[in-house]
Amino acid sequence: KRVNFVPTDFVLLEISSDPGRVGWFGPGPATNRQHPTHPAEDHIAMATGHGAVIVAASLAEKLEKARKLADSGNRGQAVLLLQRALCLLDDRKTATAPARSAIHRDIAQHYALDGDLRSSIKHLEFVKLLAPAEATAVDGQLAAHYEALGDKLLADRRVAEARTEFAHSLALASSENLQAKIIDCLLAEEQYSKAFAALKAAMRPTHADGSVAPGMLLTRARIFVDHENYSAAADDVAALKSVENLSSQQQQRLADLEQRLQTVAEKSLGQARASIRDGEIAQAYARLTTCLAANPKDVPSLLQKGCVERYRGSFEASVPLLQLAMTLAKAANDEQLYQCALRELAATHNEAGVAMERHAENVDAVIGHLGEAIKLSGGRQRRCFINRAAMLHRRGDLQEAATDYQAALALDPDDHDLVRPRLAQVLYELVVPEYDAGHFGQCDADLTRVLELHTATPYLTARASARIQLGNTAGAAEDIVAALKLDPTDERARALATQVFPGRSVSELVPLNESL
Repeated sequence: KRVNFVPTDFVLLEISSDPGRVGWFGPGPATNRQHPTHPAEDHIAMATGHGAVIVAASLAEKLEKARKLADSGNRGQAVLLLQRALCLLDDRKTATAPARSAIHRDIAQHYALDGDLRSSIKHLEFVKLLAPAEATAVDGQLAAHYEALGDKLLADRRVAEARTEFAHSLALASSENLQAKIIDCLLAEEQYSKAFAALKAAMRPTHADGSVAPGMLLTRARIFVDHENYSAAADDVAALKSVENLSSQQQQRLADLEQRLQTVAEKSLGQARASIRDGEIAQAYARLTTCLAANPKDVPSLLQKGCVERYRGSFEASVPLLQLAMTLAKAANDEQLYQCALRELAATHNEAGVAMERHAENVDAVIGHLGEAIKLSGGRQRRCFINRAAMLHRRGDLQEAATDYQAALALDPDDHDLVRPRLAQVLYELVVPEYDAGHFGQCDADLTRVLELHTATPYLTARASARIQLGNTAGAAEDIVAALKLDPTDERARALATQVFPGRSVSELVPLNESL
């Protein structure tokens, strides 16, 4: 009997109780022949006992014709033939499942080659249903199709649809790349909370040693760069550089990230220097911050920001920046940058000490800063010696203060206006205990040294007193007259004059200085 109606190029079968004989209803005369033996038809026939229904057709010819059409590039016609071949099989008979699965696989392949991924996915789903044993392999193909479909949608800026396809793919085959694409889609959709939640979940340790997969670190670093979080990106890049056995693709991605960060750093440094020239310190500071976020070990940027911090009065921030610049320059054998960092660090310590002195802050801290400045400058910064001597003097360390003033004077022996008067004052204060102890001869000698540095009324009257105690009245008289010449109103000089020159007035003594 006739089983079904199909187009005329299909061959219909006469059902017979003899499973080896078939009767043909088709173009041309009816014939009898044995069942075809094409490999694809191994599972077509199904016997159900006496009067079994044998479903068979010219399947082999159609499969062969479809193959030839596909080989010649006519995949559309090949698909039509394969779909007609499916009509020959009873989809309610499980015995035909392997044959139908094979045909669905061929159709899926042709659709994929033609770029019709959705149709290919539909037929691969049939393959998975009909051949459960092949589910793993089919899942791999499906995952690839969903990802490719997502890429196409993303290229067309259909971001939400693309994310859905990526999620389908990820459900079938875990992939760091797919996770990254989903996160990118969420960011593009401005769903930041979901994006970073997905990123956080993806960053959970996946290795036995508790480390994170390099692919996800690369993804996170790229996202950080895209969103100008350069500091976090630089941290991830540094972590990735310590990872061994990166794939060639991962190494390329890492190199691209490093190049992007370097470009940001160079651009920001150039802008910062322009801002400094224009006096826009706040803008320069912001750009240098960006530069160091992208490249934390860039020595010129560290130098520039250290100087800007000093200019802003942030000495505690300036010092570590300049120290790091020194360390990195030394490690790189860059003597020019090293010396530059050294000078700037010495200047920073000096200015920090001066600023703290100006605000009457902790004297010990000021002395510490100035000591660092002297050490860093190799004892060549005269101003540092002067400033530290002043603080030592304030603290009462007279001998150390004198040593610093002497070092400053050695660097500029012609300084008569600043260092000599200060050194003379310190040495004078050192003489006072000697006088109190009755060491008048030592006092005379020390005060003579003081007066060689700087002439002042207190020093003259002090030496005059020591000379009176030594019985050197003539020398005392010289000092008293000289003191009155400098300051006729000085009470101590006037009192000593009364003692050495009884009955004579100051007006009488001062002209005497000229004859002496």
